Amino acid sequence: MTPSIKRHLTSRGLQETDPNVLNRSLAAVLDGIEPLAYGDATDLPPAEQAVLRAGGLELERRPGPDPLALTAVKYAAIVERSLSANETAERLQVAESRVRQLVADRSLYSFLLDGRRRIPEFQLLPGGGLVPNIASVNRALRPTLHPVEVFNWLHGDNSDLSLGEEGAATMSPLAWLSAGCDAKLISLLASRL
Repeated sequence: MTPSIKRHLTSRGLQETDPNVLNRSLAAVLDGIEPLAYGDATDLPPAEQAVLRAGGLELERRPGPDPLALTAVKYAAIVERSLSANETAERLQVAESRVRQLVADRSLYSFLLDGRRRIPEFQLLPGGGLVPNIASVNRALRPTLHPVEVFNWLHGDNSDLSLGEEGAATMSPLAWLSAGCDAKLISLLASRL
């Protein structure tokens, strides 16, 4: 692994991750994505291209990063940093049956991939335990949200969550909860996603 890749992984909390393991997670994620009907719309007959353009679709690729690829990579990282029910039970120092109960009542956010239940680690505190009030927020989230949507929302600065005068410092929902701020506001925002 090159030093720049190692630095990149470490800065995102993946310091112990073997790139081959991350590649396997990426392959599992890509296997779960529905294939596109057409790989390149510019290969369509001109009449079909005209209909798509008339509907406002841009057929030419834009320069820059591919958003689908970026989402797939982020999803693979979430998969890699997710835990099984048993691993979560060990981290929380509870029985595995208790973790399954928390998942069933949606106190713990989880998702299925390859028939396996995965519990994203971002809900757990580094020293053990759950992020304060994360259970009520998780229950407010729609169960159909994609793991990347949940991750982005929980980690992204939110203009509704500000401290200080005139919203000088905005916070992410996870930072807000970790700081012990009002969980009802986060649950309300979560229900609107």
